[in-house]
Amino acid sequence: QMRHAQQMAEIKMAARLQGQPARGIDENLNAPGMHFVPLPFEAGCTTPDHLADVDATPNRFYAYGVVARLALVAAACELERTAPQD
Repeated sequence: QMRHAQQMAEIKMAARLQGQPARGIDENLNAPGMHFVPLPFEAGCTTPDHLADVDATPNRFYAYGVVARLALVAAACELERTAPQD
């Protein structure tokens, strides 16, 4: 409960700093007035950097990408499994 309240306070503060109306945790952030910018990286994060430390930025974001792709595959499998049969 306390963590949720802290997250909501951070979301509202970020919205105020950006001049946007505060949105609840269950509201869509992709709303009129919002803009998104790509994260600037010195190098691409599509493959791991074997020479860098495991916690180096490219390796961390590569790991996030792997988790995202696994989540996508899991969601696709679930959709296929629960699809109505014609």
